[in-house]
Amino acid sequence: MRQQEQAFRPRQRGAAVTAFVCAVVLSLACVVEAGLANWVSGRSIPRPRSDGALEFLRAHDELLLAIGGLYLIAAGALLVFGLVVPRAVPSERRLGLAHLAAVAALAIAAGAGLALAFSGAMGSERAVHLLHSTLTVVGGPVHVATLGLYVLALSRSRAYAPPERVFGVVAAVVSVMGLLALPIVPWGIVATGGRILCLVWLLITTNRLALRSPY
Repeated sequence: MRQQEQAFRPRQRGAAVTAFVCAVVLSLACVVEAGLANWVSGRSIPRPRSDGALEFLRAHDELLLAIGGLYLIAAGALLVFGLVVPRAVPSERRLGLAHLAAVAALAIAAGAGLALAFSGAMGSERAVHLLHSTLTVVGGPVHVATLGLYVLALSRSRAYAPPERVFGVVAAVVSVMGLLALPIVPWGIVATGGRILCLVWLLITTNRLALRSPY
């Protein structure tokens, strides 16, 4: 029994380190994506169907290509994270659906961004608006809400300390509230706050597991 435990712990530690690396990559991709439009063009991407949105999109295909690529990187990092973290964090809950929903939101946003980059200049106005709306909604509030639900499912594990579990619940609540950003523009800051809380939770918990995992 003791030999089995000693043989299992290195695999747990390796999974925890991999999960931490994935959390770092996910966080960096999200941070760069959030500020990329301002860094490249000096302004944020206009909201769907707002004045000048169509002209902005057709003039910045390289920006859309980069955003789509960043979402794709984030989706890949979250996919690998969800595959390895069960080895480091014992859980009584099935996390597959929550994990797939969070990854799917990022993948759909990546597809919309890449499609805009490659067809924005030639696509019809209706198609551009549809892709732009998908990128904005799915890559924003929907992505944050699904990430929050995944964090909530993860945080229910007894492997986490009580403060970490409470933090996970708070991050999830704020993230789901971010869906209010869909009809109300000022609520967009709530979605941003939820995303930050979720990323910080992932970084803190996986860092602890990677460096000082007792499991």
